[in-house]
Amino acid sequence: MGINITLMHFISALPMWTIKLTSIIVGYLVVRLGYNLLMAGVKGEFTFTGDMKGIKAGLASTSPGLLFLLLGVILMIYAVSPTTSFQTTLPTKETTAEKPEVGF
Repeated sequence: MGINITLMHFISALPMWTIKLTSIIVGYLVVRLGYNLLMAGVKGEFTFTGDMKGIKAGLASTSPGLLFLLLGVILMIYAVSPTTSFQTTLPTKETTAEKPEVGF
């Protein structure tokens, strides 16, 4: 029984690409919502602060549309950022011959 390593690699990478594509689509929708809120002139009072690796950022008393724009862009940056690499290995005859013990 021959299994194509390229096909197995594609199958194992599919969930990662699905998450990335979903993040890009949701990020776009959040940015579009933020844009629509900005164009509609919706106002709101809030304070948003963040701290990551010594870098501090904050938004205070701005429109919710700007917050949605920022969050959507952050989500899309996460989606396109490189992830850790992985390898796909096929089971060998030695590993398939070993049957795990099942018991309670």
